[in-house]
Amino acid sequence: GYEKSTRVIRVSLGDTVLVDGREADIQDGVIRVAYVNRKEPAAPGRTPTGLDSRAGLWLAAGLAAAAGMALVFALLRKRSDS
Repeated sequence: GYEKSTRVIRVSLGDTVLVDGREADIQDGVIRVAYVNRKEPAAPGRTPTGLDSRAGLWLAAGLAAAAGMALVFALLRKRSDS
C-alpha cells in the first residue's frame, strides 16, 4: 500500500562514500539513506487495510470490553462466595 519511489540514488565510492554528492551516514558497515514513504490512498471500491481500516482500534476496544466483563464477573463471583 505504499507508493513506489522513482528516486535514483547515486553512490560514489572512493576515499569517502558519497550518496547524492554528500558524505554517507555509515553505521556498522551499512549506508543509511533517509527516505520518506507515502501511503497510496485506497483505490475506489477497494477495502482499506492496516491503519486505514481502524481494525486495530476495534480490536483494542473489543479486548478492553472483554477484560472489563471478566473483571465484573470475577468481582460478582467473589462477592457471592463471601
